[in-house]
This record gives sequence, structure tokens and C-alpha cells, in this order.
Amino acid sequence: MKRSFLLKIILILWAFGFSSCKYYTYGLEEFLYRSGTVEKRTESVLELTDHDVPVIPSEGNYNILIVADIHFGHETYKNDVDLFITSITDYLNSMPADEKPLFCICLGDIAEHGLKSEFDDFDGDEENSEEDNDADKDLDPDHEESEEEKNSEEGKNADRDEKTGKRINPAKKWHRRKKKNGKGSTKSYYNSKGDSISAKEFKSKMNNFKNYVKNRG
Repeated sequence: MKRSFLLKIILILWAFGFSSCKYYTYGLEEFLYRSGTVEKRTESVLELTDHDVPVIPSEGNYNILIVADIHFGHETYKNDVDLFITSITDYLNSMPADEKPLFCICLGDIAEHGLKSEFDDFDGDEENSEEDNDADKDLDPDHEESEEEKNSEEGKNADRDEKTGKRINPAKKWHRRKKKNGKGSTKSYYNSKGDSISAKEFKSKMNNFKNYVKNRG
């Protein structure tokens, strides 16, 4: 009887050993102790602006994309950020225009441990220059365009708020992605939908926007 009981204890301890961090990341260490507490991992809350929130139709049907359990930063599987983004982009581009999702919902577990470094890898975006990011600081939120400005070549190519139709700072929409090896960044600029433009096109957008703001000074 004692021998059978001892064998069961050994088997339980052995099972715990194979479910430890060494093999599956989650085990006794996660169960008993975690250095990255919620307080440390969530130091701030980001408030979305109007152009960050999708315009949802009041009637009719629409599709959404649901993503879950990506776990970037996993020690064993080393999930490929670039491959994930490329796969999602190719999938969306292959869909008919009327079937493309209106927006995406992530159910959680984007990053393995919820660390900022893991989210940075997932985001993959390089910060634009401070000058570009602040290009709209002197622009009146209630600015209006003339019909001539809207119909000009620059006006037609300008980045706009999906709800109001007003011009927005291109630096808030387009970013370069970090290279897979972590050294430098890509030459192209990407938006949240996976569309890309060249560095030359981005510079042209920024110059046009800065002139637009200057003409309202």
C-alpha cells in the first residue's frame, strides 16, 4: 500500500516536471510566482481617437476578423511576426472587396508574457520623427478645406479621418516596420490595414500636409 502511494507521488512530481517552463513555458513557476505582475505589465491605458475606431454601419451585414492566442515572444515556438502579418495581409487581399472584414478583434494573448518588448515586436512599427509626429499640433481640429483644395491632386491623395473626412497627419497613419533581424527598418511605410507606400511617397505626403497646415497659420 505504501509502495503504491509512493509511486503515485513520484508520478505526480514527474508530471509536474514535464509541465514546467522548460518544456511548455507554463508550470510551477507560473503557478507559484510571476515577476511580471499585472501592475508592472499594465502601466497605462491608451485612449483611442475617432480615426482609430471603425465606422460601424447602423444596418446591413458586415464581416469581422477575430484573432486569438498569437503568443509572440514564446520561448519554444518563436512565432514569426513578419510571417504572421504577411499571411494575414495576403489572406485579406485575396478576398472580394464586399467580403473583407470591417475591423479586427483580438481576444487576447497577443504577447506571451504581456511584456512591452513582446508587444513592440508584434507592433513592429518604428517611431516617426518628432517633427513629423508634431506636424499637426498647430492645426485647428475644426479646420475646413475649400472645394479647390479637396479636388486638387494633393487633396485627393491626402490621408483623411474615416468619420469626418478631414485631413490627418500622415505620420499618425504610416510607419516603417522593424526588420526581422532587428537591425534597422524596412524602406516602405505601412498602415494598420497592411497597405504600403514608399519612403518617397511618405515624404511627399508629409510635405503636402505641412504646407496645408502652414497655409492655415
